[in-house]
Amino acid sequence: MDSRDRLIRSTLQTPLALSRLAVTFVAALVSACSAPGPMCASGERSICRSTTDCRCGASCSRSTDCTGRNICARFQSDPSGPGVCVDAAWLLGTEPPCLPLCSTGQTCINWGDRPNSCANSCNTASECPSGCCVPLRDGGGACAPDADLCGPCNPACATNQICVQFNRATCTVTCQADADCPTGCCVPLQGGGGACSLNGAFCPTMRPPPCRTLETCTTLMSQFSPASAGACGAHGRYDGTLLNGCGESAYCRACWFSPVTSAYTDCVVLGEVPAGATVVVGEPRCADVPLRDPPVRVRCIDAAGFFGTNDCLGSAPL
Repeated sequence: MDSRDRLIRSTLQTPLALSRLAVTFVAALVSACSAPGPMCASGERSICRSTTDCRCGASCSRSTDCTGRNICARFQSDPSGPGVCVDAAWLLGTEPPCLPLCSTGQTCINWGDRPNSCANSCNTASECPSGCCVPLRDGGGACAPDADLCGPCNPACATNQICVQFNRATCTVTCQADADCPTGCCVPLQGGGGACSLNGAFCPTMRPPPCRTLETCTTLMSQFSPASAGACGAHGRYDGTLLNGCGESAYCRACWFSPVTSAYTDCVVLGEVPAGATVVVGEPRCADVPLRDPPVRVRCIDAAGFFGTNDCLGSAPL
């Protein structure tokens, strides 16, 4: 047995998105009573769905004025006037999945063994106070109320991935054989199935894949703004952008020319650049003297070279 057999499978179940509740429900309109309603307590008003189906409740202008399961219902005869706090299920004719009802921009989410709740939409973990953006099965994401709902992998894995405990919790895709993985390494999981390893160390019988650079499908662009136009530095400012046109993620490092060393030694790791994305090549460089042309160089490699045992990205000047 090799080190592949020591892995434990740890998966995150993706929550299901429930139906979005229309915000018009928050101030639903109900026909006014055509007959006297029930005798209400002091400070309450009566509202009816029919001559025999009435409720008493406190006056309200919005559902946040109501407590518990109640929401604000208005009279059709006076839609801009005050409403009455009534039970949501009675007003809507069905049990709402989330109470209070969700506002615009929110979705009612079934969190599994936790109560349903309204959640803001998100694309990245940084958009959520909990730091946990959970992908939804029908697309998009929702901010989880607690970080632990993202499981050991945070941000949460995409719907076509699972969270696996390698040296650290990592999102990866499932596999049946080594040929299914970009790294050529399919690691068996306890409980069955397999996961693509991002590190060749988990496939010790395999030789590390050769480094594959992606410079031919990435485009590096630089721009110079002279000091006479208000740019920083006695000479001017240099900006750089990198476009990934490779059809796959590129992992890149950039080195700016340094007048101090007369070489490309001012380096910064750009990390993953998704397919089709354009990223800024580090902070702008404020120069007191002209930089060599080109002012910056980049080295980009594929995922196998970045996560493998070889130091394909390197740390030497470019």
